[in-house]
Amino acid sequence: MRILADNTPVLTHLAHAQKLEDVENAIFKSFGKFISEEEIEKLKGGRVIRNKVLHGNFEAASLKLSEIAPNRLSKPAGFALDLATGEVRPIGSQPIKSSSIFEWVLAIGESGFFPVAVEVLTENIATIDRLMEQNSKGEIQPESP
Repeated sequence: MRILADNTPVLTHLAHAQKLEDVENAIFKSFGKFISEEEIEKLKGGRVIRNKVLHGNFEAASLKLSEIAPNRLSKPAGFALDLATGEVRPIGSQPIKSSSIFEWVLAIGESGFFPVAVEVLTENIATIDRLMEQNSKGEIQPESP
């Protein structure tokens, strides 16, 4: 998104904005005629998913992915063993605060999170590539935000 902003004269000044969300919003306003609402929601969601995964907030990442790619994730079928207590329970059966981070990594892995997230992020890259190509060829004229 920053590269797209940097290569768009009316957005260059925003390419290094502190918050990527500010860059995104300017792009969405400038390219409004050339980008669908679904693409916008996927681009916004992709940023959130990336941030949540990198910060280890897997529950929030999974919820966001479920919003932008509904009915694509499955319920984990595996079990977790609490080594301290010997308790065995279904993966992801407890809120994140009472489960180990490793259990949540297993849960999102087993739910199909990673392949679905890769598909969504790949679609986002294709959207950005399309806008960059059309912009560089002068096929679209972004408006000042």
